Amino acid sequence: MFDAAVDPAFGSGADESAPTRAVSPGPGERSSETRHRHSLRPRCADRGQTGAVDVAVDLVVPVKELRRAKSRLAPAVADLPGDDADREQAHRALALALARDTLRAARAAHRVGRLVVVTAEPAERLGAGGELVRDEGGGLNAAVRRGAAHLHGAGARAVAALQADLPALRPEELDDALRRASALFAGGAGAAFVADHAGTGTTLLVAAPGRPLRPRFGPGSAWAHARSGAVALDGDWPGLRGDVDTVADLARARALGTGPATSAWCDDHAARSVTDHAPAPTPGGY
Repeated sequence: MFDAAVDPAFGSGADESAPTRAVSPGPGERSSETRHRHSLRPRCADRGQTGAVDVAVDLVVPVKELRRAKSRLAPAVADLPGDDADREQAHRALALALARDTLRAARAAHRVGRLVVVTAEPAERLGAGGELVRDEGGGLNAAVRRGAAHLHGAGARAVAALQADLPALRPEELDDALRRASALFAGGAGAAFVADHAGTGTTLLVAAPGRPLRPRFGPGSAWAHARSGAVALDGDWPGLRGDVDTVADLARARALGTGPATSAWCDDHAARSVTDHAPAPTPGGY
C-alpha cells in the first residue's frame, strides 16, 4: 500500500519515541499549510542568475529502520540514566531526530520537486511530507534504487539521493548543490555528488535527466562515485557535508546549529558524551 501513492498519514508529525514541541518556521521554511500543498505537486522550473532554466530535482531519502540505525552513536546514550531499554529507546529517538531534521530541510528546498522517502518505519513517525515507499531490505543502495524506480515509473526529471543523517542541513545548501549539478548536466555530465566532511563518504548523489541513478554508498563511496564518472561538486556546505555517524560528528553538527528535532533530543537527554565535546551550539538552528 505504500508503493503506489502518497500515504495520507505521511507528514502528520506524530512521534511516540521523541519529545515534541511547537516550532515556528525557520529561515527558508514554509508554513505547514504551504509545505503540505507543495509536497504533493511537482514544482515549476525557474531561472537562475545566469538566465539558464533550473529544473527541479526529484529526491530520494532512504531512512533505515530505527532499531538498526546509527550503531556508532551508542556512546551518546551510554551515560543516560535508566536501564538498557531506556537507553535503546533514546538511541532510536536520536536516529529519528537526525532523519526528521534532514527531511525538514529537504522539504524546504526550492529545487526539490517530488520527495520520496524509502523506509520501513511508520509514516506518521517521520513527519516528512511527500511519498513513502516501503523498504523491502537489501541495504542502503537497494533502498535508493527502489526510490529511484518509483520516480522513474511516474516520469522523473533529474533524480538525487540524499543521506538521512544531516541534522545541520540548510535548505539553501541543498538548493545551491542542485543548482551546480544542473549546470554540470547542461555541459554534458551524467552525474554529480557531494562528499562528506571527511572527503571519503557521500551525502548527495544526483543523476542528470534521463540518466539512471547508480548509488555506491558505503565505505569509500566518494571514490566509488568519482570512479563511476560522477563529478564532485565543490561548495561551502558544512551542513550538507555534515553526516552524523559518531559522537564527534554529532558535536560538530551541534556547533553548526541543528534542526529542532536534534536540538530537542540533545537538550532533553543532556547526553554527557555530546556536551563534553561540543562547542557552544549556534542559537536557533534553521
